[in-house]
Amino acid sequence: MGHIIKTGVCPKVTPEPNFDMGFFSGQWNAIYETLQLKECLRYDFIYNAGTSKHELKIKNPLLTLTGTLKVKDTNLPANMTLKFPIIPKSVLTVVTTDNVTYAGIFDCYDFIYNLTQFHRQSVTFLARAVSLSQTIVDTMNATFNSFPGVCNVAGMPPDSMTMTTTIIIYF
Repeated sequence: MGHIIKTGVCPKVTPEPNFDMGFFSGQWNAIYETLQLKECLRYDFIYNAGTSKHELKIKNPLLTLTGTLKVKDTNLPANMTLKFPIIPKSVLTVVTTDNVTYAGIFDCYDFIYNLTQFHRQSVTFLARAVSLSQTIVDTMNATFNSFPGVCNVAGMPPDSMTMTTTIIIYF
């Protein structure tokens, strides 16, 4: 996953109110990820019915990362902690989804370096197919751009919304 590091704490985002891990689970294609330099990432959300602990596998042709997702509040199941081995625990929020064809997720964690507060954040657009319609892309861009402090995703060219590499540099 590509990330951006900014000063301050993680920005607040609103979890998708109609999120349902039962429908959401399964394979997703990463159509866009913040500053992602690798192609063909797949996300596999594994639902464990009757529990607040689930699994996330992020795969590319050479590597599979397996992490644990834990629902923080059963009233907001789209807001979870994500823990991969060795990597610090982060908050993964499903911000927008229809649970079936598209999803927009936000991943963030806070840290302190040299007595200064920072956070690392990323935005990922997911689809069951290998592309997203421009209407869905525009809707997800508008949703993420409505949250102050979230990395800007509006600058993506429309033809970048397929499983190819998109690099956006922020100054």
